[in-house]
Amino acid sequence: MKKGSLEELYDYFKKFHLSDTLYLFGAINAVLKYGEQKLHSSNVPEHLYRWIGRLTEQERKFVGLNLTRMARFMILSGANDHKGQRMLLDTPAFHKAYEMVIELYDTDVDIPIDQGPEAISQYFSRIGQIQFPLQVRQHTVIGRGYAMFISNPSIATSAYDFNRKLMEFYKLDCFQFMATGIALWVLVNGILDYEMTIEISKLKDIVTPEAISIFTELATGTAKQYREMVRGPGRGNQMDKLKDIYGHDPFTAIPAIRVDRSSVLRAGTVVVPQPKYFLEKASAGIFYLLANKEQQIANAAGKTGENPFRNAFGIAFREYIGRHLKTPGKAHTFIDLDVDFSEPWTGLLPDFALINAEVCLLVEVKTTLLKLPARSYFEPEIIKGEVQAGNLKKAVRQLDSFRKAILEKKVKDIRFGKVTRILNIIVGYDQVYVLNSAILPDLTAAHKEISYDLQLASIADVEMMGSALEQGFNLNELMDKKVADPGAVRWSIATYLQNCHVTSKNQILNEAFLQCMERLGLNKKTV
Repeated sequence: MKKGSLEELYDYFKKFHLSDTLYLFGAINAVLKYGEQKLHSSNVPEHLYRWIGRLTEQERKFVGLNLTRMARFMILSGANDHKGQRMLLDTPAFHKAYEMVIELYDTDVDIPIDQGPEAISQYFSRIGQIQFPLQVRQHTVIGRGYAMFISNPSIATSAYDFNRKLMEFYKLDCFQFMATGIALWVLVNGILDYEMTIEISKLKDIVTPEAISIFTELATGTAKQYREMVRGPGRGNQMDKLKDIYGHDPFTAIPAIRVDRSSVLRAGTVVVPQPKYFLEKASAGIFYLLANKEQQIANAAGKTGENPFRNAFGIAFREYIGRHLKTPGKAHTFIDLDVDFSEPWTGLLPDFALINAEVCLLVEVKTTLLKLPARSYFEPEIIKGEVQAGNLKKAVRQLDSFRKAILEKKVKDIRFGKVTRILNIIVGYDQVYVLNSAILPDLTAAHKEISYDLQLASIADVEMMGSALEQGFNLNELMDKKVADPGAVRWSIATYLQNCHVTSKNQILNEAFLQCMERLGLNKKTV
């Protein structure tokens, strides 16, 4: 058995009791659920709180990331609730398990990083997709969900009634779903049970016992379900190294795992190994619940590919992106090309233009840029296939067509009259934090000159662009410098803007967060 291999890790992990060990990880992560600076102590074992308190902020962040990986591998190892010893904090057993996950580097799936830039890019892309989602601040997660699904004007006017559909399928409307999830997240201390009571007066008619039961069921799965979600139906007990180590984490769909049998946890309890996934379920879960349900209905009716929710959400997502880009900025002109461009045009238009002096940003919004395997494993052949077809290919051509028309003075709109430099940006909803480093090289190789001066952006990148505008930065100038810099062109836009001293302070997200807290009757300092 190779040292540092997945086999070695599983052989050790399956010696421990599953639910009791997941509870240990969850209780430690619950101490950190409000961030590395503001430790949570309510209903958490005191010795865990003290242990976390002795660590530096950077150590706390690393502990949260590593314990989440430990929870994943504990489930996939085959550990169960019918045998095995309890893992206890600050014991040789705990420290060995902790170090084994840190040292996991299985050469059956991990290309040695000394084999060149492609191997380095693939490895850090995979690691980034695991780590970055857990580092998003809770204020951002809550504000984003509220601004996207509750206060978004396009949701209110959509022909597809989000609230009615969610109520029809799951007996909760959008705000009740989100409110219930946030309230339960506040109460999570490593476990969750059905007898939790809500004492905040504003919430009693919203976060009802029935709502708690429904949300908990939607957020809960079993260890068997988790393994099959990673490895595939009927293959839950068959180790698949690539999927096991780098596959999309089912905790995003089922952040709570039902206890089968335990000597310390009562029947009916579910464990929550990583509370941040539970909060993400409350915020973004509406998208996946409605998208998946409508797809099931379409498939059953023989209408594969038809999904009325995704069509409606595309409009809502476009609205959300536009709100950030039209933030009043330093001499920027924002144009919604669907509603504020009257010039006759036979071709496809991008969604937005942002002009400052001679530099113009053209923005095309897509719900999905990459399929799940591509944005999980970053295998070169899969990436090359994705960039040569589908949404990315269409978006590149669409942007380039309008770009050329502007530069060739075929666009008569006077707002474009002084433009001599155009940068194209493709935005996707799926949170891929390494788009430019992992995808851009293959995209430019496949599409040559029509993809020059191109950037890819996630929702987090656009939020940072909005922050830059709000804080008075010349966003167009910063983006122009980014694409001209060989060292920075492949950075994420958010990372680059942070290096330019743009802070994450964002008025749209902050106002949405405060509105949500007010409706919940929670003090903003609570979370």
